[in-house]
Amino acid sequence: MTNPSICCILNYAPHYRKRIFQLLEQKAGATFFVGNETFAKVKKLDYQELERPVTELRFVRLKGGFYWLKGMLQLAFRPHKNYILTGEPFCLSSWLVLLTLRLLGKKSLLWTHGWYGRESGVKRWVKLAYFRLANGLLLYGERSKNALVDLGFSPNQLFVVYNSLDYDAQLHLRNTISPSDLYLTHFGQKTPVLLFIGRLEANKKIELLLEAQVLLRDQFGLKTKVVLIGDGPDKKHLEEIAQKLGTSSDIWFYGACYDEQTLAQLIAAADITVSPGYVGLTAIHSLTYGTPVITHNQWEEQMPESEAIKPLETGDFFEKDNIDSLCNSINNWLNLYPQKTQNVRDACNAIIDQKYNPHRQVETIQNAFKQLNGY
Repeated sequence: MTNPSICCILNYAPHYRKRIFQLLEQKAGATFFVGNETFAKVKKLDYQELERPVTELRFVRLKGGFYWLKGMLQLAFRPHKNYILTGEPFCLSSWLVLLTLRLLGKKSLLWTHGWYGRESGVKRWVKLAYFRLANGLLLYGERSKNALVDLGFSPNQLFVVYNSLDYDAQLHLRNTISPSDLYLTHFGQKTPVLLFIGRLEANKKIELLLEAQVLLRDQFGLKTKVVLIGDGPDKKHLEEIAQKLGTSSDIWFYGACYDEQTLAQLIAAADITVSPGYVGLTAIHSLTYGTPVITHNQWEEQMPESEAIKPLETGDFFEKDNIDSLCNSINNWLNLYPQKTQNVRDACNAIIDQKYNPHRQVETIQNAFKQLNGY
């Protein structure tokens, strides 16, 4: 059992993880075994983007949101010493694999969001029991690590790996795209641009942004334009709200966009990305191209990527569902930075370059296994 490579058994391979998977292959000798589908509708990675063959495991739905990955258990007996599994206790086959790895003396890491702080009852007990089967946890953020330490986990078992997108491709675009006046061209006047990126769904609370646009004008004399990049079931409702508020000409329903160069220009040209409901990888996307992010401050209802936002440096927070608080956050930011400065761009970029990129993730994963194996 001398093979130092990593066996990655994951519930699914989403396309946005392409670069981290590639680097795990190249730098850590990773081999991937992934579920062929999942409950969520997420675009699947094109396996041709990887050098080694990817083996799919059949996803079997069970009652109560549980599932099984067929063929998973036998992977514990492969000639690997180190394993990464998805940190999702609903995958019942993972429990057996973790137990088997323990018996075989192999090392396992669960790649997981970790602890939100809203867990309770049986769910709380099950999640903690599942986490304790592994030798360590790869966590998306510091808040989760601190919470788990408070729950009795050793800091030496907890490794903050953050999250990332296709950093290298985006870094190239960041360094090559030219300043754009696309919003001036579209709206016909130069005013601060508030951007939202993502599916237009009710849980994103986008109507708060549209209402805040009116309050900013009426209470602070601050005229803004809103750009919504994305499509979804709430689009018609949002268009009706804009019409009712009389702001249709000040809102650009851009629609869905999957071309990264276009997205880079749209994000870089905006003043602030506003995510009223919660923010996940959108924060990483926005900060990568130098645009600060404003979202709510109720941590139990947030995604771990919100930790990339440093108040009045790379964005700000407002009280959840409080439109006055949202308006104050936007107004305060734009008073501080009437125009987006190079210092703001640099601060946004720095957090991505330091933490939220796949090179840093691979380094963290390799160091985690070194620590667990005692070398």
